[in-house]
Amino acid sequence: MTPRHACIFSLALLGLVACGDAGHFEANTPSAKAESGADTATAAAATAPVPSVTRTFGNWTAVCNNANDCWAYATAEDFGSGWVLLNYPAGPAGQVEVRVGDWSDTPGPLRLSIDGQAIGAAATQRSEGGDGAMIDRFDDLPDFIARLGQGRTLAVQSADPDSAPSISLQGAAAAFLWIDERQGRLGTTTALARRGDRRADSVPTAPALPVVRAATAVSQAGLSDDPILPAGLEALAQVKACRADMDWGNGAGVQKNDNVARLDGDTLLWSVLCFRGAYNEGHRFFLTGNEGQNPRPVLFRSTDQEGEDAGQDDDYILINAGYDPQTRTVFSFSKGRGLGDCGAAYVWTWTGREFTLTEERVMQKCAGLWPDLWPTTWRSREG
Repeated sequence: MTPRHACIFSLALLGLVACGDAGHFEANTPSAKAESGADTATAAAATAPVPSVTRTFGNWTAVCNNANDCWAYATAEDFGSGWVLLNYPAGPAGQVEVRVGDWSDTPGPLRLSIDGQAIGAAATQRSEGGDGAMIDRFDDLPDFIARLGQGRTLAVQSADPDSAPSISLQGAAAAFLWIDERQGRLGTTTALARRGDRRADSVPTAPALPVVRAATAVSQAGLSDDPILPAGLEALAQVKACRADMDWGNGAGVQKNDNVARLDGDTLLWSVLCFRGAYNEGHRFFLTGNEGQNPRPVLFRSTDQEGEDAGQDDDYILINAGYDPQTRTVFSFSKGRGLGDCGAAYVWTWTGREFTLTEERVMQKCAGLWPDLWPTTWRSREG
């Protein structure tokens, strides 16, 4: 799935909520190179860019991004509300985190078991459009991860007797092994699936992130909250198509929701409403000069299912999209369903020349995972 997406001219639509403290076990603290004897060639190679990749193993999905941070997750069978998510940042000091959740109406405290054997853990209550519970602290996290890889079924029991999601563990071991291989953890004390005696400081360092420098913020004074599109922009075929799709007929006229923002002293950014559904609406984005001259579509980049650059598209409709002039970013949040627990979220930064992809999150399965927990399939750092 490679949706091409983005929130309304504000930050509010994303509304991501910070997580509580997550249970984790710490990798051995790396020593200085003089003490560890770590292979400098291996460490140097790890700084080279790597592709973001998604793989499926049985009931499990594994994702490693361009920073080599990795996730593995599985969801309840028969569209249940339970899920389990593992996250392992790259590098020798990476600390693995595991969360298990249930998004039912009244989950109450959660109890976990694998193949009938109880798991000692604690739940954090959360609420996001409804009650939900999440376990993020474990009595013995390394043992829990090992049992995930060896077991058949993870049961998530809440106070609601009708809510007992069952999560298949088929593919967990293969997903963990793939992450070990990807991050260079095989045979080390930090491995998920194939642990050994090699020290944590033999794990390659994380790759260097691409640097994105945002353009200088400019004043938005004088711009209308209800702008009239320049004639040259209205004449573009893409805008005409949007107007036709939003013409509801029967005398209702064309439904409009256009916006404008200033990117710099000579460039305006326009958005044009192209469709509206129950929980998603689409906009196309365009650039013009200050007087509306030289209208042209904005080109956005995203990644494909293998994490490769999907290129640029001049017929790009962004979902739930908008621009924030304070951060010089276009945000996107495409919902896979009304709950907003699956889909994709993007951030592009205006550099003064183009909008550059700076963050991408994708959740392929709809099972109640909050957006701030979704795997980050692409990220960068500020310049």
